[in-house]
Amino acid sequence: MSGKPIAYEVIEAVSSVDGDEWQVEGIDYDNDGIIYLAMFIGHEAKERAEEYAKFKKNRGRLLTLDEVADHLRARLGSVRYWIRMGLLPAILLPAGRTLVEQAALDHFIESRRSPANEQQP
Repeated sequence: MSGKPIAYEVIEAVSSVDGDEWQVEGIDYDNDGIIYLAMFIGHEAKERAEEYAKFKKNRGRLLTLDEVADHLRARLGSVRYWIRMGLLPAILLPAGRTLVEQAALDHFIESRRSPANEQQP
């Protein structure tokens, strides 16, 4: 086994009319190429499929506090402060090490985006 993560891809369904059917395919290369499929139909189907694929890709990925600080271009002390204040969920391991799930970091970033940043190209 190579330990390769399942590859997720968002594609428009063959039966889609007006772009209202999207699917997320997950291919497990470590398990004889088994394909997992999730369908999204109706209003904002593409957006929901993309959000689901992003969640599945990031689920379970754990980051050290140093990696979080590097990603945010912030000081390690700031990351620890956000965790203490409950702004950034973290996992405290018995040995005293603290980890942050990638999905929690993504949510933290999205929740702090200013409206001005969303309108820039």
